[in-house]
Amino acid sequence: MKKLKKMIVYLLILIINTTLLFEFKVISAKAETNGEFEYKVKDDGTIEILGYIGNNTTLYIPNTINGIEVTSIGNSAFYHDTYITKVIIADGVKYFEPCAFECCYSLKSITIPDSVTDIGNLCFSQCYDLTYAKLPNNLKEIPYCAFRACEKLKEINLPTDLEIIGWQAFDGCRSLQSINLPPTVSYIAPYGFRSCESLIEIKIPEGVKNISKSSFDNCYKLEKVELPKTLEFIESEAFYGCNNLKNINFPSELKEIKSGAFTRCSSLINIIFPEKLKVIGEWSFSECENLEYVKIPASVNEFTGNISQFYGCNNLKKIEVNENNKNFSDIEGVLVNKNKNSLIAFPGAKDSYYILPESIIKIGRYSFRYLENIKGILIHDSVNYIANDAFANTNITIYGNKGSYAESYANSRNITFKSVDDFYIDKENFNNNFNILNNKYGVIVKDENGINIIGATVTIDDKLVKTNSKGVAEFKNEFNNDSHILKIECNGYYTYKDEDFSINKYKNYENITLYSQDNSPYKLKFAKCSKNGKLTNILNEKVKLSSNDLFNLSCQVISNISEVSKYEIWQNNKKITSSSNGIFLNLTSSLFEANKDISVKVYSKSGEVVTTHLNLEKISEEDMPNLKFSFGGEGESIGIPEEIPYIGGGEINVELPKSLPFEIISDSDGKVKIAINFADCDELNKEYENDYDVEKAWVKFKNNVKAFSQDNSKFRNQNFKNAIKPLKGIAGIESSLEFNVVGYAEGQLTNKGLSNISGELCIKVESSAEIGWQTFIYVIPITIKLSVNSSVEAVGTISYDFNNSTLSSETDLNLAASLEPFVGIGISKVAAVGVFGKAELENTIQIGLKCKIKESVLKGELGIKAYIGSLEYSKSWLNDEYKIYPKNEKSIGSIKSNSSSSSLYDMSNYSLIDRSYLDEKSNWLGNNKLTKFESSLKGTSIENSSNIKSLFKNTFGNSSPKIISSKNDIVMVFIDDDKTRDQYNVGKLVYSNYDKNTDTWSKPIQVDSNNTSDSSPYLYSDGNDIYLIYQDAKKIFTNTIKDNFDEYTKSLGITVAKFNTNTKKFENISTLTTTSNYNSQPKISIIKGVPTAVWISNINGDYFGINNTNNIVYSEFKNGNWTTPKTLAKNLNCITDINVGAINNKFYVAYCMEIDNNLTTINDRILNVVDKNGSTKNLSKGLVSNPIFTVMSDTNLDSLVWYENGNIKVSSNLIDIRALREDGINKLTDDFIILGNKIVYCNSDKDNNSNIYMLRYNNTSKNWSNSIRITNQDKLIKDISVVEIDNKLLATFIQSDVAITENRIDENNNLCYSIINQIDDISLNDVYYEFSDIIPNRNMKIYCEVENKGENTVNNLIVEIKDENNNILQSKEINKTILSSETEKLEVDFLVPSEIKDNDYTITIYEKGKEDNNIEDNSFNFNIGYTDLSISTSQVKKGNKDCILAEVKNESYVNTSGTLNIYGTGSSETPVATKKIDELKAGETKLYYIELGEEYFNDNKKGVVKVSVSSDKEEYYDSNNSDEEYVYYKHKITFVNDDKEYYVTDCMDSTALTSFPDAPIKNGKQFAGWYKDVNCTDGNEFDEKTIINDDITVYAKWIDKIEIESFIADKASPQISGTTVKLSVKAKGNGILKYKFIIKDSKGNWYLLRDYGTSNTYNWTTGAIGDKTLYVDVKDENRQVVRKSMNYIVKEKILAPEISSFIADKASPQVSGTTVKLSVKAKGTGTLQYKFLVKDATGNWFVIQDYSSSNIVVWKTSKTGNKMLYVDVKDSNGQVTRKSMSYIITSPVPTISSFKADKKSPQAIGTKVTLTAKATGEGELQYKFLVKDATGNWFVIQDYSSSNIAVWKASKTGNKMLYVDVKDSNGQVTRKSMNYIVK
Repeated sequence: MKKLKKMIVYLLILIINTTLLFEFKVISAKAETNGEFEYKVKDDGTIEILGYIGNNTTLYIPNTINGIEVTSIGNSAFYHDTYITKVIIADGVKYFEPCAFECCYSLKSITIPDSVTDIGNLCFSQCYDLTYAKLPNNLKEIPYCAFRACEKLKEINLPTDLEIIGWQAFDGCRSLQSINLPPTVSYIAPYGFRSCESLIEIKIPEGVKNISKSSFDNCYKLEKVELPKTLEFIESEAFYGCNNLKNINFPSELKEIKSGAFTRCSSLINIIFPEKLKVIGEWSFSECENLEYVKIPASVNEFTGNISQFYGCNNLKKIEVNENNKNFSDIEGVLVNKNKNSLIAFPGAKDSYYILPESIIKIGRYSFRYLENIKGILIHDSVNYIANDAFANTNITIYGNKGSYAESYANSRNITFKSVDDFYIDKENFNNNFNILNNKYGVIVKDENGINIIGATVTIDDKLVKTNSKGVAEFKNEFNNDSHILKIECNGYYTYKDEDFSINKYKNYENITLYSQDNSPYKLKFAKCSKNGKLTNILNEKVKLSSNDLFNLSCQVISNISEVSKYEIWQNNKKITSSSNGIFLNLTSSLFEANKDISVKVYSKSGEVVTTHLNLEKISEEDMPNLKFSFGGEGESIGIPEEIPYIGGGEINVELPKSLPFEIISDSDGKVKIAINFADCDELNKEYENDYDVEKAWVKFKNNVKAFSQDNSKFRNQNFKNAIKPLKGIAGIESSLEFNVVGYAEGQLTNKGLSNISGELCIKVESSAEIGWQTFIYVIPITIKLSVNSSVEAVGTISYDFNNSTLSSETDLNLAASLEPFVGIGISKVAAVGVFGKAELENTIQIGLKCKIKESVLKGELGIKAYIGSLEYSKSWLNDEYKIYPKNEKSIGSIKSNSSSSSLYDMSNYSLIDRSYLDEKSNWLGNNKLTKFESSLKGTSIENSSNIKSLFKNTFGNSSPKIISSKNDIVMVFIDDDKTRDQYNVGKLVYSNYDKNTDTWSKPIQVDSNNTSDSSPYLYSDGNDIYLIYQDAKKIFTNTIKDNFDEYTKSLGITVAKFNTNTKKFENISTLTTTSNYNSQPKISIIKGVPTAVWISNINGDYFGINNTNNIVYSEFKNGNWTTPKTLAKNLNCITDINVGAINNKFYVAYCMEIDNNLTTINDRILNVVDKNGSTKNLSKGLVSNPIFTVMSDTNLDSLVWYENGNIKVSSNLIDIRALREDGINKLTDDFIILGNKIVYCNSDKDNNSNIYMLRYNNTSKNWSNSIRITNQDKLIKDISVVEIDNKLLATFIQSDVAITENRIDENNNLCYSIINQIDDISLNDVYYEFSDIIPNRNMKIYCEVENKGENTVNNLIVEIKDENNNILQSKEINKTILSSETEKLEVDFLVPSEIKDNDYTITIYEKGKEDNNIEDNSFNFNIGYTDLSISTSQVKKGNKDCILAEVKNESYVNTSGTLNIYGTGSSETPVATKKIDELKAGETKLYYIELGEEYFNDNKKGVVKVSVSSDKEEYYDSNNSDEEYVYYKHKITFVNDDKEYYVTDCMDSTALTSFPDAPIKNGKQFAGWYKDVNCTDGNEFDEKTIINDDITVYAKWIDKIEIESFIADKASPQISGTTVKLSVKAKGNGILKYKFIIKDSKGNWYLLRDYGTSNTYNWTTGAIGDKTLYVDVKDENRQVVRKSMNYIVKEKILAPEISSFIADKASPQVSGTTVKLSVKAKGTGTLQYKFLVKDATGNWFVIQDYSSSNIVVWKTSKTGNKMLYVDVKDSNGQVTRKSMSYIITSPVPTISSFKADKKSPQAIGTKVTLTAKATGEGELQYKFLVKDATGNWFVIQDYSSSNIAVWKASKTGNKMLYVDVKDSNGQVTRKSMNYIVK
C-alpha cells in the first residue's frame, strides 16, 4: 500500500513537472475572435476577454467589442505573453480574473481605470520588467501574489481606500524603494513586503494591530519603521534580516514580540521595551551584532523557548531589568531570575574574563551560546547546575577549584578547565591583547602607567561608547575621513578632548592616554607627528627621522590650554624652536642631532615649566650606508671532454651580470625596502597618499616575489612577471639564455646604522613556452631546450655584506639542457641519418658573489645511424650517465670513445645493410581503407600509433618517401628494398597513386625498368604536371660498393620522368647525365613554362664533396627534349643544399655552401644565388639551409625562402631580407615544407615522440601564427612529406621503433600515411586571480590565459566553473576573438560563495560548437579557500614600559587561529616566546603588547626583535607574516626628591642619559644636581656622563639658594652698534661669588663675554645688530649657579635719506592761482615717504601733502608773497631729510573784459564820443584813457581816476587809436585799444 501511495505521488509530480515544460493555453470551444482578441460572451451579456492573438507590443483593451460591453479579463488571459510591453485598459472594465497578466516578462507599464474594483490572485506575478502600475482608486485589496517578483517595480501608488495587503502581495519586488500605505489599511498579510531589498522607509497606518509573519523579512535597506500606536503583536520574523534598521520605537500597547522578529537586525544599538510588553519570543533579537543595551520593563513575564532572545549579540554590554519586575532581575547587566541565583543570559561584550557572582548556583540554557568575546569564567564551588548547552559554540575556559562541580562539568564536555590562580594570570595576559572586528573602530584608553581604564566615556561626534574590560571603546566603523571631535571622560582623570581628531582609515584603532589629576595640567596629552601622510601620536608610538625628512608636529596640553604662554622643542640643552599654540610646521630632520632625546617644554603664564619626552629618534647620517649591490661577479666555464657525444670539445659557461638593478623603495621610519631587478618600481615609488599605502604596495610586491618562486596557480600574476627585467647571463651550449631574477631585501636603520638586511631572491627559467632552437653539433641537427621540467628555479635567502657593500646569496640553480636529436636535411652528402635517443645535461650552478658550476652530468641514451646506398653505419655513444664535472670524480656508466661525428665521413666505418628485416616485411597494405581513422580522431589529429595506417611494415629505413599533388593526381614515390635484388644493389624507386575517394593507395610500381640502385627522389608539380627527378646508378654491382666507392659514386646519374595523368604512370624517363662525375642533390622546377633540372656535379667523384671541385649544372626541357647540361658555376666548395626556381620570372639557382669544406662546423655556411649568366650574389651567412622557391601567401610575390639560425628568412627581390616571424619560430627544424598559407615541419620532444607542427598565415591579422602542433602521437617519425587536399593534410613518413644498446642501434621501420584534419584546440594555460578580490557573495575576477592551438580563429568560448563534486556552478558564453596560435587573457566573473571553503574548483574553457583536439588541457583547478594573516609592528610606550605592539589581522574571509612567535635579538630560529592566537574572523584585528623584558636581548642589549605569525590553516601569502623592530634594552631610572618619586625614565644599556627632568623647585633652596646615593656625597654625581648598566635610583641635592638682586646696564636699550655699555651685577650668596657674562643672539647662538671672575662688572662693546639676551651666571663656593638675564637691542647706525633734487616745473615768480608741480629725487633705506610743506613770509606753515610714497605733488598757488617750499623724505627706519626752495607769488594783472564807444566809427569831427571800459582786478582799479593819431602823437583823454567812463571830442580828422589803461592796487597795468575814424 505504501509503495502504491509513493507511486501515485511520484506520478503526480511527474505530471506537474511535465506540464511546466510546455507553453499551452486552452481556449473554450465557445471562444470568439475579432482578429485581435479571443473572448466569450458571458451569461450577463457582457464580454470577458480570454486572450490576445495580435502582434502589437502596446495593448489597448477596449470597453466594447462589436458593440458589446467588455467587463472582465479572464483567467490567465495574457499568461506568459512575452511580447506585450505596455497595457492600457479602457474605462468600463470591472475586474480581472486570477493570473490575468502573470509571467508577462516584457510588460513595463499598465494603466488600470477606476472602473476596476477587483484584480485576481497572481494577477501581475513575475512581470519582471514591470516598472510602473497605476491602480484604480476603488480597489480595496491587493490580493495574493499580485505583484510577486516584479523585480523592476520601483514605485506604485496605492488606492486611497485600500484596506488589505494580501499574502506575498509585493514579495520579491527588489527595486521598490518607497510605498505609501493609505490610512485605511488595517491588515498586512504574511510575506507582504518580503525581500523588498530597496525599501528604505515604511510607515504603518494607525489601526493595524498585528504585523504578520515575515512581512518585511530581508528588506536589507530598510532604515526607518514607524509603528502605529494601535500595534499589539509583532509576529515571527517580521523584520528578519533588516540589517540597516538603526532604531525601533515600540508603541506603548505592544504586548508580544514573537520568535525571530528582529533577528539579524545588525544596526540596532539600543532597545527599550514598552511598559505593557509581556512576552519576548525566542531568537527575537539574536545576531543583532551591534546591539549594546537592552532595558526590560516590569511587565515582561516570559522569555519563550530556549532563552535565546539575545544569542550572538556579541556587542551587548548590558541587560537592565526594571526593579519592579516580578520574574527577572539583573546583576551588573547580566540577566538573572528574580532570586538572583540563576543566570539566564550573559551580555556578549560585558567581560572577557567573568567572575560568576556568589549568589548564582545555576547557569541556564544557551546563556553564553555563540558569544565570541567570552574567554574565561571563574565558577565558585556552590554552583550545582550548569545546563548542557550553556556554553555551546564558544571557546570558553572554565576556571575553578579542583574537585568542584565546575571541573567535572568541563571535563565531561571537553571544555578546557584551569585553576583559580590561572584565571588571574590569563586575564592579565588577555588584557595585554585584544581584538577589533573589521567593521569596528576601537579607541584604546590607558592611564600613564599603561593600565586599561574601564568605564571611560568615549564620544566621537555624537556617538558615545564606554570602554570595556580591556579599556576599548568599540564603535561601528562608519566614519569618514574628515575631522571629528573626540572626547574621553573618566572620574579622577583629566578630560581628553581633540577637536581635530582624524580617523585613520588604514588601521581600525587609536591609542589614547588619560592622565590622572595628580599630573600637571601642562603635561602633553598628545603630540601628533605628521610625516609622509602618516599621523602618529609620538607620546605612544615611535617615529624615526632619516636625513632630509620633513614633518609637522601638533601638541596640546592636558588642560588649562588658555594658560599656556608657549611651547618649545628641546634636544638636550638646546632649544630647537618655539610656538605659541603648540603647532610646529615644516620641521626638518636637519634641525636635530642623532641619537639624542627630544622633548617639548610647556611654559605656563604662571611660570611653571613642564617637560614631556617625545618618541622621536634621529638616525645618524654618518651611519647611513651607501647602498650599492654587486652580484654574480666572475663567471666560470668548464671544458667538455672530446669523447662526449655531440658536445665534446665545447664549453659550458655560466655567468650572471656583475650588478643587478635595484631601487630603494622607502626608508620611512628607519625601515629600508629594496626591490631587486623589478622594472615596475614606479608602482612602488609613486606618490602615495601616505606610508600606509607604501607599505601595502610593498607587501604586495613581496607576496608576488614569493608567488613567482612557487609553481602554484594561486600565485600567478602575469603583470608582475612582465615587470621583471629580463637578463642575459647564464650561458648554455654555445648559446645565451634569457632568464628571470627578482627579489627583495629589507631591514632596519638604527641610530647605529644598518642593523641587518635580508630577503629572498628567485632565479627562474620558465619552460612552459618550450623555447628551443635547432642547432648543428657538428653536422647533426639537435633541438636544444634549456629547461626540462615545468620550470627551472632557484630560491634562496640573500643578505647584505657590509664589508663589501654587496648583496650576496648562496643559491643553487639547477639548469638542465635537454638534447633532443632530430634530423633535418642539413646532413650533407649522407643519404639518410637517424639520430636517436634523448639526453640531458644537468648543471648545478651556485649563484653567489661568484658563480660556480658545482656539478655537470650528462645522462640518457644517444646514438646515430646513417645510410649510403647499400651501406649503413650505426653507433651508440651513451647508454647511462656520465659525470663531466667535477673532473676528478669517477664517471658513472659507460661512454664510447672515438665518437666524433667526423666518423660519418669515414667509409671504413660503413658496412653492408643488415637486410634481416625483409624476413618480416609485410605485403602492400595500401588497398585497405583507413576506416577507423577519422572517427577515432574526432576530426583532429594523430593521437597514437593505432591511428596511423601502415603501407609497408618492417621496410627499408632509407625509404625516403615523397608525396606530391596536382589538380588530378596524388602520387607518392619511395625507395623500396626489393627482396629479388641482391644486397649490392639495394634501392628501387617505386610510386603509388592515392585515391582520395576510396582512401586507398595503388600497388607500388617501379619508376624505371632497370635493376640498378636508385636514391634521392624529388617531386615537383606546378598544379598541372608532376615531375620526378632522382639519382640512378648506371650499372649493377656484383660486390660491395665499400671496396670501390669511387666507382659507385661516379655511376650515379640524374634521371627525370613525367607523370601521365591518363595512364597514371611515370613516363618519358630520361637520363640527363653522361659524364663520370658524381651527380647529387637533383632538383626540378618549371620556370616560365619550361621544366628545368639542376644538380651538383663533383668532377672528382667525391661523395661528400668536401673540396672545391663542385659544379652546379642544369638542363631544360625544350622542343620535346632535355637540353645538354650546362654548367652555371664551377669549382665550388662543398654544397650542402641546392634548389632552382624563379624570382620575377627570372631563372635562379640557390645553394648553401661550406666556406671551409669542414662539415663538422656549421656556422660558416653561405647562401648564394646564381642566374643563367653565372652571376652570383651572396644573401646570407651562418647556419643556413633548405632554400625553397615559392610564392609567399603573405605577399603573393615570388620569393626565396630558407632556414637560418632557428628562423625562416624570406627575400622577394634578392636584396631585402625579412624574418618570417621576428620573435623566432618555436622548435623549428630546417626540413620545413611550404604549402601555400601553411608551413609544416616535424620535430621530436625529450621522449623521442615526433609530431608535426604548422605555421599558418592569417589574412585577418596579416601575420604568420606561432607554431601549432597539429598531431599528438607518441612514436618517432622521420622523412615526413605533406600535401594539402580538401583542407586536410595528407602526410607520408617513416615510423620507427629504435633500441639503443651498448654496441649497436636496432630499428623497426614502417612506411605510413595519415590524414590530418583541421584542428580546433583550445588550451587553458594558466589561471590566476587577485587574492584581494575574494569577497563572499561578490564576483571576483578569474584571469585565464587561453591559447588557440588550433588552425582556425576562435570567436565564441564557453566557460564553465564546477565545484569539487563536479556540479556546474556557472556557465557563460564569452565572445572573444583569438587568432590561431595566439594567447589571450580572459576575465571571468566568479561568484564567491557566502561560505568560503578549502575546496578545489575547476574552470573549463572550450570553443562553442567545436570538438576540441585535446580536452585534457582545457581545464584548470583553482582554490580560493586560503586564509591570510598579516602582522605589522611598532614601538610604543605602555606607561613607562617599552613595548612592541603587534597588530595581527586576518586579511581573508576564512576564519583562522594561529600562533604568534617572538624572536629575541640573539636568535632567529628559536622563538623566545609564543602566544596562541584565538580564531580571527574575516577582517578582524588582534593587538598584542609585548613588553621588552630582558629575556628578549642578547649580551649586546640591543638588536632586532622579530615577531611572526603563523596560521593554523593554509595561507595564500606568508611574506606578510613577520615584522621586526630594532630595539634596545633600557634600564629604569627613578629620580627621587625629598623621599618622593619625582620622575621616571629609561635609558639604553651602556649609554648615558641625555635628557634629564626639569630641576625641582624648593623654597629658599637651590637644586645642586642628582646623586647616586641618598646622602648625595661628592663623587657620586649622576649626570650626562654617567654610563648606565642597570636600573638605578638617583636623589636630588639641595643647598642654600643664591639670590641675584639686580643685573643692569648703564645705557638703556637700544643702542647703536659700537657703543660701550657697562654691565653691573648685585648678588648675595655663600662665600666669594664669581660672575660669568654671556650673550645670546636672536639666532640662538651663544657667546662668552667673560668667564667666571670675582668682578661684578663688565664693559661690553656692542657689536652685531639685533635682539640680544644678556646673561650673568653667579656661582658660589658650593658650585651652585644662578642665572639672570636682560633683553637688549643693538641698532645699526644708518645714514639718513639723501635728496638729490627738489624742483618746480614753473620758475618763480608766478601769479597767484597758478598750478605748480613739485617733484623730488631721493635715495635711502627701504621704501621712502615724502611730505611737502610751504611757509609764508609771516612764518605760517601749511602742509601741501602729508607723508606718502609719491614723490610728486601739485601745488596751486594762492596768496601773494615770498614763500619757502619744503620736502621731508623719511626712510623705513623713520629718519628724515629735508630740502627747501624759495618761491614768489604775485598778484594777477587786471583783466579788461570790454572797451566800447557809444557811437560807432566813423564820426564827424567835433562829435562827442563816450568811452566805457569794464575790468576786474585786485583792489580799487584806476582807469586812464588815451588817443594816438596817425602820425604817432599821444593825447590823454582822462588821467587815472576811479571812473571807467570818459568823454572824447575829436578835433582832427584821420585814423585814431583809442586806449584804456587799467591799474590795480599793486600798480599792475593792463591796456586795451580800439580803431576809430574821424571824418
